[in-house]
Amino acid sequence: MEIKYGKINLSSFLIFCLLVSIMVIGYGCTGSPEERKEKHFRRGVNYFDDSKYREAIIEFRNVVQIDPKSASAHYRLGLAYLKVGEIRNAFSELTKSVDINPGITDAQLKLGGLYLLSNDAKNIEKARNISRNILSKEPENIEANILLGESLAREDIDKGIEKMKFVVGLDAKRIPSYLHLSRLYLRKKDVGSAEEVLKRALEVDPDHIRTRLDLANLYWKTGQSKKAENEFVNLTKIKPEDADLRIMLATFYHSQGMLDRAEEVYLAAIKIDPKNVKRYLSLGGFYNSLGKVDKAIEEYEKALKIDPDLLLAQAKIAEIYLGKEKYDEASDYIDRLLKKKPDNPQGLFLKGRLHLVKKELDEAVMDLQRVVKEKPRFFLGHYYLAVAYLARKDTQLAKDSLSEALKINPRLLKARLLMAEIQLASRAFDLALEQVQEALELDPKNIKAHLIKGDSLFYQRRVI
Repeated sequence: MEIKYGKINLSSFLIFCLLVSIMVIGYGCTGSPEERKEKHFRRGVNYFDDSKYREAIIEFRNVVQIDPKSASAHYRLGLAYLKVGEIRNAFSELTKSVDINPGITDAQLKLGGLYLLSNDAKNIEKARNISRNILSKEPENIEANILLGESLAREDIDKGIEKMKFVVGLDAKRIPSYLHLSRLYLRKKDVGSAEEVLKRALEVDPDHIRTRLDLANLYWKTGQSKKAENEFVNLTKIKPEDADLRIMLATFYHSQGMLDRAEEVYLAAIKIDPKNVKRYLSLGGFYNSLGKVDKAIEEYEKALKIDPDLLLAQAKIAEIYLGKEKYDEASDYIDRLLKKKPDNPQGLFLKGRLHLVKKELDEAVMDLQRVVKEKPRFFLGHYYLAVAYLARKDTQLAKDSLSEALKINPRLLKARLLMAEIQLASRAFDLALEQVQEALELDPKNIKAHLIKGDSLFYQRRVI
């Protein structure tokens, strides 16, 4: 009897706990729509302020599901999409925001900036109209004046520069205005004026990071290497604990062939920020570019210890193993990558290449077709798809894919050479010579290009 009594008590206790849980869950889900909207909105703002933009997107989407007419939520959602680079979604949300409430000036300005990205005359005019509409009410609105200056510069660089000079005059201590003016001078190829404007900005704030970065990049791009190095070094002195600035300095040294210094600075960045996977990816990329692939793998593996699901590191290691013809090892990393994200274009690209080297041509074509469908501007996807088609004797499809690759990247040497080989095999000697000539402009000493050129000229004469 005691046993039965104990069982009854246990069952009653479990039922009681279940009822309490249901009540708690139910209580958590209750509340008016206005209260739930406010809760999600607050969370979204907090996530956004903490740079957790994906989490912010989820919260703001919850708000607009509850209240589709919330202009502020659409606006905030648009800003979060901008932060993660989802431009179309940002454009859609900002448009909804200003449709509901045209008075959100910053939403109007952000929308105007997106219109300028297209370089389409109609969209540039829309950006200009937005700026003028705001300026009709707020003549000294700096951001609206900048938008107008940028839109004018698309058609007349000097008009844009004059407007940006006016913006600088509105507030001589506002650094971003100088940066806009400097960039317009650079667009005009007036390097001296661009440099002078940046130096004026540094008189206002000698430690302004973005200004010194722009000045360093100006010197770098114009071949003033010593001045560029000085600016990058100054940046690391202004913010010695900023690992990103170290990476920039290391990248500069790498570009100048100063490899020991570059390695030293990459390692310094890791020492400053040892738990950030980006630091190991940067050093791995450095080693990989030098052909030190084993050291590159070591760095990518360190990144994977911090984040075992890091797709980029898995892809980089798989690509190295493909290059080393270690196909089993490559397959392991590709499978890990695709297990986590089956539709990942980089994973499918590597899988397609693996199928290609194994002569599994149908599978290679299938994977690479999915890649270019998902990423139509990925020229290497088109190139390897052409290789797969050619191996399958689908010559016309191979030529079509190569044409697409070259349309996207006319400087893709191996695509030029493969196209020349196909044209030569098809006895289209003039077309082969056209491709070879383009290839030799890219690499005048390319032996393969010279061989194809010689064969094309030889057979062309025989035909004549």
